[in-house]
Amino acid sequence: MLKGIYDLHQQGLLHRDLKPDNMGLCSEEQPVTLLFDLGMSRMYTDGESDIRPPRTCCPFRGTPEWASGHAQKGREQTRFDDLIAWLYVSCELFASEKDPTQPLPWTYRTNNRMRCYHAHEPSLNIV
Repeated sequence: MLKGIYDLHQQGLLHRDLKPDNMGLCSEEQPVTLLFDLGMSRMYTDGESDIRPPRTCCPFRGTPEWASGHAQKGREQTRFDDLIAWLYVSCELFASEKDPTQPLPWTYRTNNRMRCYHAHEPSLNIV
């Protein structure tokens, strides 16, 4: 999974909606991760290798359950936010089926606007 995200970032793209439904394996013998649904993706470079300056107004893009608190606060998403989503997806995918507790504590929150359990993460200015 991480290699696919790395390759996407190398092309200057942010996915901005990483979740289990948007990932798949191509083959069991030689697993290759496929990333689906690039409808919310965005170029974070200017077409060369320079990173675009952050926007001041950024409506939330993504799925709240797997989005970083930084993204949910309406801040410009970066590679960091894709990696946070990957971490949340990994926690969910590799959780033990025998353990009844959910790996993500906000899974059953009823606040559909944000599932804001993790929206109080410290602000990070990582590009």
